[in-house]
Amino acid sequence: GLFVLLRKFNVEYPDFFPQLYSMITPSTFFVKQRKRFFELSALFLEGATLPLYMICAFLKRFSRLSLTASPQACLILISMTYRILIKHPAAQVLLHRTHSYTANGDGENGDTGMQTPLMLSTRLSPLANDPYNMDEHEPSKCNAIESSLWEMKLLSNHAVPAVATLAQLLFGSPELKLLSVNINDF
Repeated sequence: GLFVLLRKFNVEYPDFFPQLYSMITPSTFFVKQRKRFFELSALFLEGATLPLYMICAFLKRFSRLSLTASPQACLILISMTYRILIKHPAAQVLLHRTHSYTANGDGENGDTGMQTPLMLSTRLSPLANDPYNMDEHEPSKCNAIESSLWEMKLLSNHAVPAVATLAQLLFGSPELKLLSVNINDF
């Protein structure tokens, strides 16, 4: 009912997206109606009126959860992340974010001091340096817009071939390809 009111009748419900954000947890993948939940979540997040910080918060939540999710859930999360990035090109800044990291990752001056894309550098410890706070329940305070989607690069080396192939297909090149991805396939 909430979906119909928000989408068709433009009813305002100010706390809807923060509550949806806090509902997306590892336990979400074990609920009975998870397919319908993720279908509706994808439809809500494809709306054009959402602020960039909100989109980035959901993208980071999906990508971070994909690191510990089951292979089937990983496929759903990768495809949702891709679809949202295609619908919101401004959020693609998360793919191209660069950070200055040292070789040891402890903040001391390294020997190169080069700017390297966080997403392309998985030999460092991106989780320790990531400004995103997964434990924050408020999307505006989780610092997702300052982070990057390094998790997608990591998933391209997943042990399950289907997950690795999908991540490599969708996020393997510097520019996103316009491919048709349906969440229902997973």
